Amino acid sequence: MPFTYVDPEVFIVVDGIAIYHAYKDDFADRPLDCWFQVDSKDGYAEFDIRDLDDCGDEAETLRQAIRNGSLAQLVGHALEPMPE
Repeated sequence: MPFTYVDPEVFIVVDGIAIYHAYKDDFADRPLDCWFQVDSKDGYAEFDIRDLDDCGDEAETLRQAIRNGSLAQLVGHALEPMPE
C-alpha cells in the first residue's frame, strides 16, 4: 500500500505562532500523541509536549510555553509567526 504525504494540521495559533500536529515520518492518517511541531526556516522542529510545564490541557500548556519563552528554548530557536 503506498504512503501519502500529509500536510501538518494546525493545532493552535497563539500570538501569530502556529503549532502543528506531528506525524510519524510525515506519513500517517492520524497525528502522534503528545508530539507537535513548529514551522521554522529549516522545516519543522518537533517536540514532545510532556517536556513542557503542564498547565492542565495541551492548548493552555502551549499558550503558556509560547508566551514565557520555554517552547523557543525547547526547540532551540526563536519562534516565527506564520505567514499570512
